[in-house]
Amino acid sequence: MKKKINIIYLLFMLFLVLLNYITKNSNILNLVLSSSLSILLYNIFSELNIKSTLEKYKNKYKIYKITIIFISLLFIVFSALSFLIGSVMSIKGLNIINVLGVLFTLTIIIIKITSIFLEYTKYKKL
Repeated sequence: MKKKINIIYLLFMLFLVLLNYITKNSNILNLVLSSSLSILLYNIFSELNIKSTLEKYKNKYKIYKITIIFISLLFIVFSALSFLIGSVMSIKGLNIINVLGVLFTLTIIIIKITSIFLEYTKYKKL
């Protein structure tokens, strides 16, 4: 089901880009496109669960650190990609909105992973 939703979001974003070139009105497009990108990224990473990985390996802190570093690097790539897309499309203001959307999504995912880690290691929940 999640894959179908992600495909629908991707098609919707492509439709918005086409609509932007037809109408040349980018005010509403900025908000809708950036929120769609944020929702797409959140849906992709919302199923991320490190509980099974923590159960499998003994060094839980190392797994947690590697997961956080990997997700941070991935989101840096997504931020750079969204910045490049905004520059190529030359839509004013899209760069800042996309980078903020990616940072917001990154924060939510890191809080979720930290909460799972703290719950698994018997610390108080966030």
